[in-house]
Amino acid sequence: VGGKDLSFVICHASFFICQVWCGGGAMSGVKAGDVEERLLLFGVRVLRLIDAMPETAAGKHVGKQVLRSGTSPAPNYAEARAAESDADFVHKLKIALKELNETHIWLRMMNLAELVKAGSLEDLIDENKQLCRILAATIRTTKERMENERQSKAKRHSPTPK
Repeated sequence: VGGKDLSFVICHASFFICQVWCGGGAMSGVKAGDVEERLLLFGVRVLRLIDAMPETAAGKHVGKQVLRSGTSPAPNYAEARAAESDADFVHKLKIALKELNETHIWLRMMNLAELVKAGSLEDLIDENKQLCRILAATIRTTKERMENERQSKAKRHSPTPK
């Protein structure tokens, strides 16, 4: 195996490592470190994919877009984990989710335009979808908790009726 084929072998190997490491993508009991690791491996897979892209105008254009959007969720997630507040956490997770959503569209476009070997993107697209679901669920849960805390605080500070 050589050149571009080797990049796909490495890309798929990192996917299987992630499946073993992260329990196959189940959302229940997902830990922050596991999500960060999955995002890192996703970014590595994107890097390998871009190295295997054709040197055409379309390949270069789409490659640059996928390179930018597909490698940014991991550092954005790391920033979210160091957030200064729940609102900051949600904001930074939303940025990571937006980048994953953009990557999803670019990957689908690559698939439809046949910029890579047919069938070679299904696992990457699936991992992208799983990561989107995990981040969306985390955002939703955090927002619900924030609202519950706000309502609880409002009840404690509201005047008691006479």
